[in-house]
Amino acid sequence: MEKIIEKIGVYHFINYLLPGTVFITILSNILDTKIIVDGNIFVATIEFYFAGLLASRISSVVIKPIFEKIKMVKFVPYEEYIEAIKKDSKIELLQQEGNQFRVYIAVFLILFFVEVYRCILLKIFTWELVLFLSLACLFSISYKKQVELITKRVKHSNI
Repeated sequence: MEKIIEKIGVYHFINYLLPGTVFITILSNILDTKIIVDGNIFVATIEFYFAGLLASRISSVVIKPIFEKIKMVKFVPYEEYIEAIKKDSKIELLQQEGNQFRVYIAVFLILFFVEVYRCILLKIFTWELVLFLSLACLFSISYKKQVELITKRVKHSNI
């Protein structure tokens, strides 16, 4: 497993493989089915990575613009960001952490909607609905806070 992590890099591990693993594991439990291939770590890793990649794209293409539109987050202009990371390398790390929070927003919102659909079909209520929505809210607040921190650092670096 260590060799796989070395090959894909820390960013891809944190933002694709780890969220994909969380998503597939929880989804398997919700649906009470095995989604991954038994005993094949290579195939499972690809499935986890792909699930995380999908969640990342949803977070980037759907969640980020929605958060911007409702003014939950406000980003500095890209040019200012580029200038700031030349002076303060920690900004890139903070950005990666922010992206991680945003991916988990997508993961828990997708799980929430899967659970809503399941509850409608089965005509039941589950506490997982509350849990997934609460986790999506928690990561949304964390993402907002992280973007504010990055914005402050960028502005401070560019003084």
